This record gives sequence, structure tokens and C-alpha cells, in this order.
Amino acid sequence: MAAAPRPSCTLAAELRQQTGEKVLIADLDSGGGLVSFLTGIECQYSLRDAIGNLQRLDSAVWESIVARNADGLEAICSPSAGQEEIDNGRLREVLDFARPLYAWTVLDLGRLNHKSVNLLGAEGEVLVVTAATIPALYNAKRAVETLQAAAIDADRIRLVVNHIGGKHEVSRVDLQSMFGVQVYATVPSDESEVHQAFVQKRLPGGHSQIRKAIAALARKMTGIPEQRKTGALTSLVSFARFRRPAADAASSSN
Repeated sequence: MAAAPRPSCTLAAELRQQTGEKVLIADLDSGGGLVSFLTGIECQYSLRDAIGNLQRLDSAVWESIVARNADGLEAICSPSAGQEEIDNGRLREVLDFARPLYAWTVLDLGRLNHKSVNLLGAEGEVLVVTAATIPALYNAKRAVETLQAAAIDADRIRLVVNHIGGKHEVSRVDLQSMFGVQVYATVPSDESEVHQAFVQKRLPGGHSQIRKAIAALARKMTGIPEQRKTGALTSLVSFARFRRPAADAASSSN
């Protein structure tokens, strides 16, 4: 999101930290499978195992399939590369089962296409994450057009511009004109922190500019007020717009 390592991972971690409620990140990027690596969550099983157990899938079986980190963030990982492609219909069944178990669900769709768009629910925010380079913006524009062609309401689409601070940065006004949607959030560049996160197989540190920007994004999506400094104390109220019974998010990157 340098781009920060998989914004969906950091967003899911911040949703968990900001709200204290159950959060699931589902890695639906069959060509990437980076969620486990970037979060440091070791996944013994994958979505393929969940699909294989659909006939007997209940909360106990689900708990044995998902993995979690020390902070309580839960993850269901994508199958290993090279395996047979998962049927979209059965994958939707798994997601429909899982959503009521969590207050917040983040779907990492990887690069958006017509197949992944069909996995989006009827509610929730859809995040399109793009770097500020011209080629990335072009791909993001195509992603927005794909979402709109699939009848995703424009007010559900959230444009997040990553790696802000470059020499040839495009203005917010130009971006809005290009995409037809407002820039919802920006994430600064921090190559040193991103490099260390990759090397140490973790998310960006809590005090990094990247992590602070995504924490602000999580608060904005959930309706949590910005932190206000009162002397040595920092006060928070309490996670909303992102929250719905079947909330989901796509990053293109929900």
C-alpha cells in the first residue's frame, strides 16, 4: 500500500484492533495467496478444505479450518497455486456460511475480474486500491468500470490511492474526474517500513505512517471518531458503515 503490503491484510488487522470484534480475512486471490505470508498467520488448511466439508460444515468444523494470529484476527487461505480452480458457486456457499460468524469480513479478491465480482455480496464496501502511477490508475479505472457494469452501486465503491507522495502525483480532482468516484482515502509511501515488514513476514508496524493511515481508514469506514489527544491520553469512542450482517470488502485489489 513502495505499495503497502496487501492493504486488505492491514485493514483486517485494524478492524480487529479498532473494534475488538471478530474479523475474518478470506484470501480469494488464487493467483497470489499472499495473505498468510503478509499477516504471519500460518494456514494449515484452505478454502478448498472448507468446500470439501460443505456437507458437514458447522461452527466447530469451521473453527478447525480457519487460522488465527495472537491478536485474534482469523484467516481462511487460498489453495496452493496450480491446483484445480475452485467452483464459484461452492465458494459462495462457504462465504455465505462464514459471514454471520463475524462482525466484519474482508475479502481479498486480488486483481478484479468478472469471476471475482460475482463473489461480492449485495452489501458492504468495495475497495479499489491503486498506486498513483499512470498504469496502475488505468487498471483501477477498468476495475471500477467492471464493478459498475456488474451493477455495484457507485456509493459502495471506495477508491483508495496508495503510495501517495510521488513526484508526478495526480490531484484528487483529476482522480475524481477519471473514476467518477471520490478518493476515499490515501496511503503514504514508506519503502523502509514495507521492506522490513516483508523481511520479517509481518504487517507494517503500529507506529508507521502506513499503519496509521489504514487505521484512519478503518475508523472512517466504521464510524469510529478520529483519535483525540488529551494530554498523555488518547480517547476512542466505538466500528459502522463497513458493518452490516454480510459486510465484505474487495481490494484490487472488500
